[in-house]
Amino acid sequence: YTRARIFTDRAIYRPGQRVEISGVVFQRNADHYRAFPAWKGRFVVFDSQAKALDTLQVVSDSLGTVVATYTLPKYVRPGNFYLRLFGEEISSMQHSFRVEEYKRPTFHVELDTLAASVRLGDPMSVPSTACPSPVRR
Repeated sequence: YTRARIFTDRAIYRPGQRVEISGVVFQRNADHYRAFPAWKGRFVVFDSQAKALDTLQVVSDSLGTVVATYTLPKYVRPGNFYLRLFGEEISSMQHSFRVEEYKRPTFHVELDTLAASVRLGDPMSVPSTACPSPVRR
């Protein structure tokens, strides 16, 4: 039977960011796997309210790989979004990711070197300092 695995480049995005999508389509017969080249399908992107936002047509390469890119709307309700892959000889496959409004940290933590060796299960204390970080673009 034909199966697929779907991946995104990250697990969490902000509104307006680009989502890099890839997948592998393959056929499985007992313990034997075979790539499914020239497979035609489509990714459907759904928002946190299960509303379809877009449909992206894909065709697999000689290794059964499909790729697509989708830019999230700038004004979208945050939450769990998901992708569904539909196509020839396959039941739909699904992959979820989060869309959140978040800010990058404006500080970093510096850890001092440990004075002695520590073994698993030993209690320990690590001196540290939180420092402001420069703004990066």
